[in-house]
Amino acid sequence: MATTIACNDGGLEVENIDFNGINISYCGTLDLEEELLFKLNDREALILELPNNFFTLEEKSREYTIGSTAQLIYRIFDEKVSASYFCALIPEVTPKVVNSYEAVGGKLLATSTLNAETNQYDYLIELQEVSFALNENERITNLSIDEFGQLSFSAN
Repeated sequence: MATTIACNDGGLEVENIDFNGINISYCGTLDLEEELLFKLNDREALILELPNNFFTLEEKSREYTIGSTAQLIYRIFDEKVSASYFCALIPEVTPKVVNSYEAVGGKLLATSTLNAETNQYDYLIELQEVSFALNENERITNLSIDEFGQLSFSAN
């Protein structure tokens, strides 16, 4: 799950962003008002800021544009990062952000279904055709990111 960073024609190139198999994290107790989800992989974080009213107790599929209605950021830190970094009322001083790539394109797909056995709405959150930018010269188009993860909410 390591990221490889290399120079290519003077630009920085991140060859692989891999958060597959890593659980979604959030601050506090998960509820329908949640707007910030993140995944942590040692010194890396994939941060997803959701549109308002993203989670609802109904079955449906939706599509959002990343960079306008949803925000996605990939960050590399100088040391291991924990959930408290994102959840602290006063931001922590360490670890320090080495690079921060904001997604400037792509799609956020959400599919919610009612699981009759558990009486929960299961959300599948997916990403498609994500393109990140550090600045005008440094971009990452990563087609390998697909499933952000799954969350469930009680139907009661």
